[in-house]
Amino acid sequence: MDAVVVASHDSTHAELTVAAVRAGKPVLCEKPLAPTVAECAEVVREVGSCRWGSCGGSTRRTSR
Repeated sequence: MDAVVVASHDSTHAELTVAAVRAGKPVLCEKPLAPTVAECAEVVREVGSCRWGSCGGSTRRTSR
């Protein structure tokens, strides 16, 4: 596996992103990064300590 895309339920984004970063994988995480500011801060700390880029993204979830 070369990279990880986190596109699961919003409440799991932080946990899965941190796990992927700790496993040494680049990550694309769908928005929101996490449901709370504290969890976002944890993800940012983990990503900041890795040697590659990780990013967040979004897709259109509704047709409105």
